[in-house]
Amino acid sequence: MLQQSLSPQLQGGKADMEDIYTNTRPFCLMAKELQEKLLDHVIKGGDLQFLDSQGNWVNRFSGLRSFDKYIVYRAVKIPVIEKVTLFGSAENRERWWGYKGDGNDTHKITYNIVDGKVDVFSITMEKL
Repeated sequence: MLQQSLSPQLQGGKADMEDIYTNTRPFCLMAKELQEKLLDHVIKGGDLQFLDSQGNWVNRFSGLRSFDKYIVYRAVKIPVIEKVTLFGSAENRERWWGYKGDGNDTHKITYNIVDGKVDVFSITMEKL
């Protein structure tokens, strides 16, 4: 009965290729391993999205107490953020920028790398 009401993309196929971030199956049709990973994501404070009746992913939320077995859920990835700080001289172009200041530096550049990509909106430069 449930299988007939689901669209073909939700019915089958690539369960081994899906993970909690790309899930397209209702909770009751997810592999037990994926159900456990989704629950672990929630326990660790991660956010979820669910698929509404129009096929849109909506409502990031956390703190879910239980899963409705007919709802399609997916986890929202937690971004990995790394802060980078470089020291150097803005006045002396022959001086290299580096990760450790040596006392002769005049400026500091700071930026974030989010999921492996530079966040250009986070770049700041300070005079020391």
